[in-house]
Amino acid sequence: MNNFLVDSTVWIEFFKSGENSIQAELQELILQENNIFICPNIYQEVLQGVAD
Repeated sequence: MNNFLVDSTVWIEFFKSGENSIQAELQELILQENNIFICPNIYQEVLQGVAD
């Protein structure tokens, strides 16, 4: 099991509709039960990038 700090740009792409390689890669990391981390700055940027 590995640790990953995932940047806001990756999360914003992950939550967009449709499929792309970034979504697939992050989903694979999650399914492999890796430790996924965010920091407060990333959390804020993700919230600002989400329309709904």
